[in-house]
Amino acid sequence: MDAEELYLRGAALARKNQHAEALALLEQAIVLDPRYLDAIEVKGLVHLNAGDFAAAEQAFRELLRIDPECVLAYANLSRLYQRQGMIQLAEEMQAKAKMLSWKAELAGSDDS
Repeated sequence: MDAEELYLRGAALARKNQHAEALALLEQAIVLDPRYLDAIEVKGLVHLNAGDFAAAEQAFRELLRIDPECVLAYANLSRLYQRQGMIQLAEEMQAKAKMLSWKAELAGSDDS
C-alpha cells in the first residue's frame, strides 16, 4: 500500500473510533511520507479523541514544524488546550488560526 491508501484506511478507522488500528496505519503512511500533513493531522486527532493529549500536541506541533502557517494545526491545538482547561492558550491558538485563515483569503483575492 502507498501512503495515501494507508492514510485513507487509517482515517476511516479513526472515524469508527478504532484508535489503535487507525494509528498503526497512519504511522505507516507517515513513515512512507514524513511530510504527509493530512496523515499527521489525523494522527493528532486520533490521539486527542483517545485522550492522549501529549501525543496529540506532538503531532500538531509537527504540523507546524513542517508548515508554520498550518491553520488546522492551530485550530486543533486550540481544541486540545480547551479540553485541558487551558482557556487562555486555547484562545491564543484560535486567534492565530483565524489570522492565518484571513491572510490566506486575502492572498487568494489578490489572484483575481
